[in-house]
Order: sequence, then structure tokens, then C-alpha cells
Amino acid sequence: MCYHKQDVALKDALIDRYRATMPFDYEPLYYENGFDFKASPIILSGSPGIFRQCVWGLIPWWVKSMKEAESLRVRTLNAVSEEMFDKPAFRDAAADGKRCLIPCTGFFEWRWFNGGKTKYPYFIYLPGEPIFSIGGLWSTWTDRQTGEVLYTNKLLQ
Repeated sequence: MCYHKQDVALKDALIDRYRATMPFDYEPLYYENGFDFKASPIILSGSPGIFRQCVWGLIPWWVKSMKEAESLRVRTLNAVSEEMFDKPAFRDAAADGKRCLIPCTGFFEWRWFNGGKTKYPYFIYLPGEPIFSIGGLWSTWTDRQTGEVLYTNKLLQ
């Protein structure tokens, strides 16, 4: 499962590639760990002309507290596409058609050696394509204590 990605594309390159505006600051990242839950630019279905900042780790709309959200999102960084309509944490987003494109320049997967004792990161990218998209799901979640609306997403594999 992909929990580590790279997006070293410059802001102007992303804007050109997706023909979309980006109304927020953006800094390229050589290495992004999904468990850091940082916001990054994505394109939402239904809004192809604008980037939206989304936090990696989908929080469903029905989560009641930030404590519950923090507990759940460590398990909602990504999903197997074939299961997206079955799992409670993201079946609503899937059924509602809340798809997204997650731009990146590559991602990291582990390869295990010595019977699972040693692991090495492998960098996966598309030769000749400096920017590509990973499909995902997105959701909005409102913190009931503060009223803050948070856009969140997960990768589909």
C-alpha cells in the first residue's frame, strides 16, 4: 500500500498540467509521508478547474470528534479500489461519486529481502511523464467543536 509519495512539480507546472487555478501557497515535496497528514493540492470531481487543499487520510462526514478522526485516518490513507463501496469509512464517498485526482511525480513502495528482515524503498514513477495522477476519494468533515471544515482524501489502489 502506498503511504509515501513525491510531488516535486513546481506550482506553475501543476497549473499548466491540469489547466486549473491554485488559490493557495504550495511548496514541492521530495518526500511526503501520509502519516504526517499534510495538506496537498488535488483536483475534485465536479471542480476540474481549481485545486483544493486536502489532507491525506480520509475522515468520513459522520465522525463525531477530532479524537475519533485522528484515530480513524491512520487507517484511511488508501484503499483497494475493489473494496471502496464496501468499507464503512469510505463507501459514502464512493457512492456519492467523490472522486479526485492526486498529482504526484512518484511514490515509494517497499521491497522486502532476507525473508522479510530487510526492506528497501523503491521509487515508482512514469518515465517521460514528470507529473501523473493517482485516483482517489475525497470527503469533507466538519469539526463539531470548532466548526472548521476539513477536506480529506485517500488514494485508491
